[in-house]
Amino acid sequence: MALLEPLREAGQRVDTILYKAELKALAESAQEGLRVDVLFTKAMGLDDQAVVSSVLYRRTRLLSPMREEEFDATTWQYGGCPKEELASCVPEHLLDPNSTQLQRLIDKAKEAEAHYGGDAWRAERPKASCAAAGRCQQQLDALTALIAERCQEDTKRGSPVSVGGCEAEAAGVVNLGDFEVWSKSLVACGKDKLFLLLWSGFREEEREEVLWPLRRQGGCALQTMAPEDTALARLLNDERVRVLQDCPWKVTKPFWDGASRNFAGMWASRNGHQAASVTVAMGYRGFGHQGTEKSMFNTVFYRSELKALAQASRGTLTVWLVFTSPGLKKGEMDSATAVAFERALLLSPRGDDSWLSSGSGS
Repeated sequence: MALLEPLREAGQRVDTILYKAELKALAESAQEGLRVDVLFTKAMGLDDQAVVSSVLYRRTRLLSPMREEEFDATTWQYGGCPKEELASCVPEHLLDPNSTQLQRLIDKAKEAEAHYGGDAWRAERPKASCAAAGRCQQQLDALTALIAERCQEDTKRGSPVSVGGCEAEAAGVVNLGDFEVWSKSLVACGKDKLFLLLWSGFREEEREEVLWPLRRQGGCALQTMAPEDTALARLLNDERVRVLQDCPWKVTKPFWDGASRNFAGMWASRNGHQAASVTVAMGYRGFGHQGTEKSMFNTVFYRSELKALAQASRGTLTVWLVFTSPGLKKGEMDSATAVAFERALLLSPRGDDSWLSSGSGS
């Protein structure tokens, strides 16, 4: 149930935590049977209530991985409700996905959003304080411009974009790792891909060689050299961007964390309730032994990608951890796999382990 105070300006409606964060989280994790009641606690005309409710409905629909028929089965109701009666209020009006009225309301919602410039969505990036700061800035600016340019090309062909437009989405991706309505497509895998391919613990110079056999079998990796598996990888490989190689980690960490998280989440939810398969290539010689190797708990896979997989998965999820170091013992591989399995179960909203299977090998 969503509670919404009436706001005078269209910009105020979208410059809220409800609109920017909570609705996004709801859209990305909700399944069939979702019901949203939008209650207006102060005087607002019925037409304005309908438009505001359709703004929330449209954003949730654009961000949801549910199929069209699944989202049509969700229930959205709205109406006025005095504050003292919130606990017992039942909204009287329904947003019917099959009605022509809803389409007219969505058109009005688009107009309301268009009046908002989105300045509050434009995030500043952390500053690089090193000798390569100038080159880093140029690479960040180039990536932002390339993302905005691709977005503008897609919107001309009818692709939806979030409030603030392409420039705001591009800045959100590069500066914060925040992937929105359009920019989620940057980390989507092609329909020909058979499994998600994640990796951890490989040096830059060896990663391509290690991952290529798995990619050739149908694996989809976030960032590789040509032929790339994602649109984001093609932009990162541009000679003006150079995979942000001159930028320190503290500057690019939000971007890479966000890209990895959305990449994994998009895959886990893209087939609805069908099975999804993930292979994780691990290049470590050990996990925390005598302080000489990176801990399993301090990897992007463990902190971001596994979390996204667990929270977004709707069907059966199979995760294989492949360890490439011949020095690892079976007990070490089994322990690392068990750690990943337990984290996925703890983070999943599904409440049991029937949806998840895992295995390890070398």
